[in-house]
Amino acid sequence: MLLALGPRSPWPADGYSPPYQLAVGGTSLALALLTLFLAFRIARRIADPRSAAAAAALITLGTPVVVYGTVDVSMSHGPGSAALALFAFFWLRTFGSTGAWRWLGIGCLLGVTALMRWQLATFAVLPTLEAIWLAKGAHGWRARIGIARRIMMAGLAAVVTFIPQLVAKQIIYGHPLGGLHETAHNWLSPSLWQVLLSTDRSLFYWTPITLVAVAGLVYLTLQRRGAAMTIMTAGIAIQIYAISALLGRNVFLGSAFGFRLLTETCVLMAPGIAVLFDRLGARMSSRLASAGAVLVAWNLLLVGVYRQDVGGAEGGDPAALLGMVGLYLWRRPVEGIGLCALAGWIAYVLVAAFRVKDGDAASQRSETIPDRLAA
Repeated sequence: MLLALGPRSPWPADGYSPPYQLAVGGTSLALALLTLFLAFRIARRIADPRSAAAAAALITLGTPVVVYGTVDVSMSHGPGSAALALFAFFWLRTFGSTGAWRWLGIGCLLGVTALMRWQLATFAVLPTLEAIWLAKGAHGWRARIGIARRIMMAGLAAVVTFIPQLVAKQIIYGHPLGGLHETAHNWLSPSLWQVLLSTDRSLFYWTPITLVAVAGLVYLTLQRRGAAMTIMTAGIAIQIYAISALLGRNVFLGSAFGFRLLTETCVLMAPGIAVLFDRLGARMSSRLASAGAVLVAWNLLLVGVYRQDVGGAEGGDPAALLGMVGLYLWRRPVEGIGLCALAGWIAYVLVAAFRVKDGDAASQRSETIPDRLAA
């Protein structure tokens, strides 16, 4: 449109002027809202609506998802989160089906997800493990061959959907795989400490709500034994392992918020928090909601630190982080108080939502959860 206006346009058609920025920002915000909804629907597969909504809110506002969907919208993590959430939701919703169109759709969604962030291709493990699970329970080799055809169909669809990325790289770099960062290959000694527990913005250290979510996923896997959720937990673990192995001199966090390389994966952790809400009584759920709101407040304050460039982007030890947050509150008191007030309001809403009789909550769980986990 700006090209059509020519000299009459008040903005240059250079891809960076305000109309372009508004288009990118508006699209990222819309995708962030879609991600929040899909996180709720994913958690809803194993929990009641109240628990699923609380989990989706906490995992979105308490992790880098909120930053790359609303603040730093120029990066691909926001669209990547939406794409992965859509892929996982469709896979979960249709889990166990051997319909040809279903597997074709899974392949296309996986290809779109890899288009956003190529390392998300590791989530191909979800349909792969499902195919193995289906083949194990199939009767006769004819049925198993049919399942093998389905997974090959999904793989072909994923490759075809990913072709635009290869064409673009061929045009720009002269090679379909050009422009990729040189990665490490520490497959036998992955950098798990650096990814999960180091003071340089590691996942559990910078966004501790993910540790709660992972604990819930482990509990879900050990106690519930639902095939779909067990496979999805394995997919999360494989993605963390792959990032840990590929992390190196040319694959790093850079000047970014939190452990950005796992931003998309955080969305799939929502069931881990939802199952804790669902299994705990009303009183303990209220306490967990309050603790989650505190962690959301901490994350939002770190967002303020990041936006205002207070201290180093790499973070630091707990004392350094507290100093950065304190300096941010000193410089931007109204903004900081507003963020804390928002977290307090979230705590109030969630605690009010969980003020139900334990007997009613237990009755609701007994009626809904076994049916959803039967798959």
